[in-house]
Amino acid sequence: MLNIQINENLIFQLFNFGNKLNIFQLRYINQLRNCGFCIGLFYFAKFTGNMVLRKIENVLILVLIPTSIFCQEFPFGWIGTYEGKMKISSGKGTIELPVSLDIREKEKDSIWSYKMIYTSPNGEVVKDYKIVKKSEYEYIMDEGEIKIGMKYLDNTFFDYYQLDSMYFTSTLRKIDSKTLMFDIYGGSLKEKDKKTTSEDSFFVNSYVPAFVQSVKFKRKKK
Repeated sequence: MLNIQINENLIFQLFNFGNKLNIFQLRYINQLRNCGFCIGLFYFAKFTGNMVLRKIENVLILVLIPTSIFCQEFPFGWIGTYEGKMKISSGKGTIELPVSLDIREKEKDSIWSYKMIYTSPNGEVVKDYKIVKKSEYEYIMDEGEIKIGMKYLDNTFFDYYQLDSMYFTSTLRKIDSKTLMFDIYGGSLKEKDKKTTSEDSFFVNSYVPAFVQSVKFKRKKK
């Protein structure tokens, strides 16, 4: 896939902004930098000539209003209640369980509640945690005594942690305005295949996941 990078100078040239930018222009330019759809529109405009640019600029402004909303980062568009069916696969086969996820703001721009409920034949399993912001790209999943660091990038939370002799890694991704995707897998750190190079200069440990859990959450209608 072609890797395209856009900077402010190119944006200025495309839209003939010059050096005078109002607050509105600065705001949606900032959104353009992280929005692939908008970048595609920019390149379409660039290669169709200045005449089209003058006509398309007003159209782009209207398009960018809803588009920039989707491109905003957490927690914008995340707050709400979601439901889905979690597929749980292991050596014993695959089962499905109803799961719900509720995300709410507790302290403005800093702490959010994160409550996931699994409904199994043996009853409910509740994971009532908090998401705490450290910086723009770093968050903490606060489970009380346990604190798990998370990296946030492109509308996705990433984490990796070990519990005794087990390893776990998960992602929580915002797919669109109504959909979140949650995946977690893990296994034993003791069950590995150790491979070395012929020079024995380094080694690679390979761990096959013992389980995989995956659920596509859909926003619950009010």
